[in-house]
Amino acid sequence: MDNRSAGKIISSKIIGFVVFLILLGIANLIMNYFDNQIYQDIILFFNDNLVLLLILAFVGMISELFWIFIFPFNIIAPIISAVYGTFVLKFLLNFLDLINLYLKTGINVTNDWLYWAVFWIVLIVGYLVLFSRIGSKKKEKERIERLENSEREQKKKEEVEWKEVGNEFKQALYKVGKRLNDKLDKKEKKSKRKK
Repeated sequence: MDNRSAGKIISSKIIGFVVFLILLGIANLIMNYFDNQIYQDIILFFNDNLVLLLILAFVGMISELFWIFIFPFNIIAPIISAVYGTFVLKFLLNFLDLINLYLKTGINVTNDWLYWAVFWIVLIVGYLVLFSRIGSKKKEKERIERLENSEREQKKKEEVEWKEVGNEFKQALYKVGKRLNDKLDKKEKKSKRKK
């Protein structure tokens, strides 16, 4: 799985949508006291598209959940993302209709081919991303294994070096001990000669 957890994704999406509903509720209450046609049209637009926004939040959450899984459990993620893309397009076109009420841009997109185009583009890009992730994860895994191997080799070298230091220390102590022993032997021999 990815760094993000499923619980965090679900809780953040639910909290985000609940906050949006609270703000929309407050905006609806203010609408009774605020006499502005543009403001009222925007709030009514969100009210009319509330079901679509709920679907967007749900499908987006499902899509994000599938993206965090590892292959092959995430194989369906691009399909869900493509469906999500069509819902996003629907919302944007609805918003464009709202803008056309005031700006009279004359842009009117009602062709079904646009939905299919978005679906297929998101699907193809999604699978390209998915398969590139697989390749990059393999490379990352190999890189981590190389690092771990080099760390193991480094630790072995350090252990060998400490063993060598230990042996050198033993030899040094042995030499010091031998010299002391030799000096003591010489003193004893001298003292015996004097007697």
